[in-house]
Order: sequence, then C-alpha cells, then structure tokens
Amino acid sequence: MLARPGFYVYLSMLRWCSYCQKYLGETAPLEDYRVSHGICQACAAVLEINPRDTENIDRTRGIRLFLQDIHKSVRDREFIKVKDILVKSAHLGIDDTSLVFGILQPTLNNIGLMWEAGLIDAGQEHAYTDIVIQTLELLSVRSPHTDTYRRSAQPAVILACVNGNFHSVGIRMLEYYLAINRVPSYMLAPGVPASEIAAAVTRLKPVVLGLSFAISFQATELENIKQVLSACSPPAPAVYVGGSPIRAGYPLPAGLGFKPLTDFAEFLKIVKGAVNG
Repeated sequence: MLARPGFYVYLSMLRWCSYCQKYLGETAPLEDYRVSHGICQACAAVLEINPRDTENIDRTRGIRLFLQDIHKSVRDREFIKVKDILVKSAHLGIDDTSLVFGILQPTLNNIGLMWEAGLIDAGQEHAYTDIVIQTLELLSVRSPHTDTYRRSAQPAVILACVNGNFHSVGIRMLEYYLAINRVPSYMLAPGVPASEIAAAVTRLKPVVLGLSFAISFQATELENIKQVLSACSPPAPAVYVGGSPIRAGYPLPAGLGFKPLTDFAEFLKIVKGAVNG
C-alpha cells in the first residue's frame, strides 16, 4: 500500500518474545507491518505462563524503536552503521538469527516497498541493501560453524538468482539460514545464465535447487532453466522458487513443475526430508 511522506509502508505483523527477545515470525494481519509481543514456548515453560495469555505483557518497545530508527536513517540518508546494528541488537538481547530474520529481512522488504511507493530513491535502497549484506557477512564469520556449510563441495542445495536478477541479499539470507541449521549449500554468483546453473547441478548433484527472481518478467528465465535441466542426467533436483513476486502471490508458469518458496523454515524441512529420504 502507498504511504504519505513521513509514514512507513507496513507489510506484516512481526511477533517477538517479550521475555527473551527471540523473533517468532510473522502473523496476521499481514498488511500490518509492526511489532507484536508474545511468549516463546521455552519461556512459557520456564515461567509457567500460557503462551496465549499475553495481554498485559509488552517488553518489545526497544525493538519497535530499533525498526523505526533503521527506517528513519534510510529516509534521512543518515544510514545506520553495521557496528551500530550489532551493538543495538546486543543491547536489546537479540540473537543473531532473530536479528537477521526479525530485523534485517523485514526492514529490507519494507524499504523496498518504500522505494516502490516513491518515498525513497534507488540509491537509498541500495545503500541499505549493502549494509544488510555487510552485517550478514559479519554474522556468518562469527558463527562457529557457518563456513563449514557454505560453498560446500557436496551441497544438499544449490542457490541461484536467475539471469538478470542481481538482488542476491534474500538468497544470501537463505544460505545463512541453511548454514546455521547445518545444511550444506552452494550459492552461485547472482545473475548467471541458465546453462551455468545446469552445469553446477550436473557437477554438484544437489537434491534441491533454490532459485530467486526479483521482478515478474524475470519469470521467463525459469522456462530456460527448465529446458536446460531437462537435459541433465537424473536424478533431477526438486526446484523451489522464491523472491518478491512469489511473496506477493505471483503464480509460477504452468507446467514448470517448480514450487514456490515462501517460508525458510518449511524449506529447511523439505531439504532435510529430501536428504534423509
């Protein structure tokens, strides 16, 4: 939806545990992109509190202000520094995974919507994207085992942006998510042609191929990928496609046999099931 200058474009409600500051995911109303308090199962068990009984609990004010500060820094071109993101998240008790998926990912999505609404320009969006990528790399470095599962020689998953899509931050987040869950992956350089994706599939033999496209017209490249994959030796990997159009409900072309990727946790279950099956 469009917003007036000075206002933000909200996409979904973000749920956080009021006690441990753990990100709990998105919830309806999906058009209301704000912070809602709740209690994770672990804290509820320790405190003997019903997770649904949260009417009088709200310790998420700091997280709401954090999100607002990020949006304001982009809008005012006084961009937040990577070190300040890390310091602030530590002060609020936010763990690395919650920082990535409860702060960085939703603010990046929202800032993209602000650009689409004409509230900021492309330079502001790209600057914040760079900040997110730098933060993600620092988090990956300090994770004790992340590098073991990234750029694997025997990946369960190959990740690639389709030809023409150079917006790789979303797929980088998926690479990070897989790594912290000890799933080996291999991410190709963004925007490679279909032939290179097929060559990587032939060489590395993943059980799943994850693709990302940023603009709906890039979906035509999926047809090219389907064609070159059909010439590869079996077994063919299961193919999942994500990106902003998929999140917005864009239907994949009929007959491809590719499936939409909208939820990282669900994707993780699929990959682990394919590896173990």
